[in-house]
Amino acid sequence: MDELSQYSSYYPAGPASKSPHWWFDVPLKWLATHAQGTVHLTCSNRAGAPGAFLSVPGRFFTARAADLARAKRHGADVFRLHLSARAVELLADVLGTGLVSFAEVRVAPPVQRAGAGSSSP
Repeated sequence: MDELSQYSSYYPAGPASKSPHWWFDVPLKWLATHAQGTVHLTCSNRAGAPGAFLSVPGRFFTARAADLARAKRHGADVFRLHLSARAVELLADVLGTGLVSFAEVRVAPPVQRAGAGSSSP
C-alpha cells in the first residue's frame, strides 16, 4: 500500500513548545520503501473536529529532509513534525528549522458517505 494515514489531536502551548501544534511521527523506513507514496495527516482542533487535512507526497519529505527534525520512536527513525496551529504560521513545522510549511499540501476534507458514522433507530 502506498498510503499512510495519521491523526493528531491539538496540543496546546506548553513548556516543550512555544505555540499550539499538531504532532506527527512519520517513519523514515516507510518513506524509503514507498517513495511514490502519500502520507495523509489529519489535524483535529480543540473540540476534536477536523482542523486540517494534508495529503503529503513522499517526495515532499525527501526534498525537505535537511529542514525536518528526526527522532527515534520505538527504535525506528522518524521525521518528528510539530505543525503550528497558530493562524500566523498555520501548518509550519516549528520543530525543525522552521523553513518548512505544510500549507501547500492542505486538501479539502474527505467527503463523508451518506449514513457513514451515523446510526438510525
